[in-house]
Amino acid sequence: MSTDSAPDPARDGGPDGGPDGGSAATSSAAAKPVATQSVPTAPAAGVSGRRPAREFQTGPVTVWLRRAAIAVTVVGWVGLLASYRGLPEVVPVHFNMSGTTDGWGPKSVLLVLGGVFSMVVVAMVWLSRAPQVFSYPFEVTPDNAQTVYREGERMLVWVTLSVATPFPLFVLSSTSALNMGVPVMLCLVAMLAATGVGVSRLIVAAR
Repeated sequence: MSTDSAPDPARDGGPDGGPDGGSAATSSAAAKPVATQSVPTAPAAGVSGRRPAREFQTGPVTVWLRRAAIAVTVVGWVGLLASYRGLPEVVPVHFNMSGTTDGWGPKSVLLVLGGVFSMVVVAMVWLSRAPQVFSYPFEVTPDNAQTVYREGERMLVWVTLSVATPFPLFVLSSTSALNMGVPVMLCLVAMLAATGVGVSRLIVAAR
């Protein structure tokens, strides 16, 4: 005597009798595509903010001012090395705002000052050849780039010359009875004036 077993919904596919009918709704839900939100990609750094290349030709005055700054530094070293043995052990190394000597030190200080002045002058001369890398307080565009670069180079060359000149003046003050305090202060004034005039010309060039 045989008995018929009751149909198993889990085995036979559910009430509708289809295979895997119990997981049909789950499978169709899993098959639906999931919407994704695209994230905008930032442009590569420096591509849009790249400045125009330098194309102008340096003027003859600027070229000679740059050479003069180097020549002044060389003259200072020649004078210092030629007279170093005959220098007194204590020499003037600092001047107050009125040009009077208010600081003294060993003559070896002049060698240190010469080294510092030389490094600064060489760095400024090298940098003046690349005005496109200067930090300008305004936007450099293709329309104003060459004028701005020219004024930036010119300003830095004038400042470089005013920075280089005090070194031979220090040497001259130490090797002679001349007081070079006033000329040294005038170099400081010239440096400030060159900076002020240069910034003003840069602002005009940027318009």
